[in-house]
Amino acid sequence: LELDLSDSVAILNSDEVKIKQILNNLIYNAIKYTEYGEITIGYKLINENFIQFYVRDTGVGMTDDELKKEIEFIKMVIDNDKLVFGVCLGAQLIGEALDAQFDHSPNREIGIFEITLTEDGKRDDFFSSFPEKFSVGHWHGDMPGLTNEAKILAISEGCSRQIVRYTKKVYGFRYQGIKNLKK
Repeated sequence: LELDLSDSVAILNSDEVKIKQILNNLIYNAIKYTEYGEITIGYKLINENFIQFYVRDTGVGMTDDELKKEIEFIKMVIDNDKLVFGVCLGAQLIGEALDAQFDHSPNREIGIFEITLTEDGKRDDFFSSFPEKFSVGHWHGDMPGLTNEAKILAISEGCSRQIVRYTKKVYGFRYQGIKNLKK
């Protein structure tokens, strides 16, 4: 276990319980899946308004076979006309299951940033009661692939694919959580 701490001192004004929970989950998973190897925990001060925490490990992760089985399972669920919401990696796997390769986002987004509903998003049955703009939690650098039928329901300054509707029952969400949703 290695601590990689920035030379810069940072003062974080945030929800202490949520930050601890997020870091505890990341560290727990790193320990759980790294039987041998290294785990590095640290942070970088990106600028005066942005701090990046990270946990790197040499654990096993998913094998190619496990990933293939997960994509096949998602495809089976979609083919059986079930409701499917994919969040973060789940959104990318939905795209893969529908033969839409994920893309690298033009910008990495880590933190809380605003997203904006598109015209399709404002008309969508699920999102019609949402405000046009709302803040969400991000931790990603990729975005879900698009099929010919897919509709982009929300965008951000950093990425043109925040919410994707593949069908009336299949949605991909690039972000991880919503903050203070009020219309």
